[in-house]
Amino acid sequence: MSADLSLEADTAMRLAAFDRVRMLDEVRGVLTRRELEPGFTFRGERVPLVNPQRGIYKPRQMRYLLSITTRVPRPGGRVWYQDQLTAHRQIFDNDDAVDYAFMGTNPDAADNRWLRDACENRIPIIYFLGVAPGKYQALCPTFVEDWDRLGLKARLGFGLPAEGTMPLSKLHHAAFDRHLIGVDPDYRLHVAERLLSQKDGPMLEALKKLHGGEIRLPRRLEDRPDPDRLAQRFEQFKAAA
Repeated sequence: MSADLSLEADTAMRLAAFDRVRMLDEVRGVLTRRELEPGFTFRGERVPLVNPQRGIYKPRQMRYLLSITTRVPRPGGRVWYQDQLTAHRQIFDNDDAVDYAFMGTNPDAADNRWLRDACENRIPIIYFLGVAPGKYQALCPTFVEDWDRLGLKARLGFGLPAEGTMPLSKLHHAAFDRHLIGVDPDYRLHVAERLLSQKDGPMLEALKKLHGGEIRLPRRLEDRPDPDRLAQRFEQFKAAA
């Protein structure tokens, strides 16, 4: 397959990749290398989802960047890029966007040009956010909103739907969408058993601590989530648990 693909072909492959990742999320919730390594199949050809050695990845079969990865180092392991330390804090602080460090110090290196091209062309990508060593949460679609040559970093925004006025961070939205956390009609938070049973990593521990808590409600009654709709969604959460 030619590397000089049309935008239409790239889009078709991108949608196939998104479908594969969403299916894995629905089944697993938290992804490991074992789930990611097979990649996805497009027109009979295997296409990887990630590059195990690099965080910025464009398959040879695609015209634009497909995915980026932030890894959580193992205890005592080296921290190679600042985003390994700051991305989680920015997400839980409910920042509008998070920082992602360039590969190396040359903004014109191929990996960093892929980030620039994705930014300039508004290409949706997959962000595999490390939540523990070897474990990832897929945030999809993600957009490269800014490309900073001097700062050697990009800014990432998330194309996740808002859920009314509930004060959830971007990661919480993703967990809610994938039935990893649920909200009952009395506004209490529940965490899926498959997530509670996971171990390791500050992100997982932070999510598990939500279990049994309550969401913070707006003061005006008319701004609060509809209990009937919450009840319907909570039944879906229980069925997926």
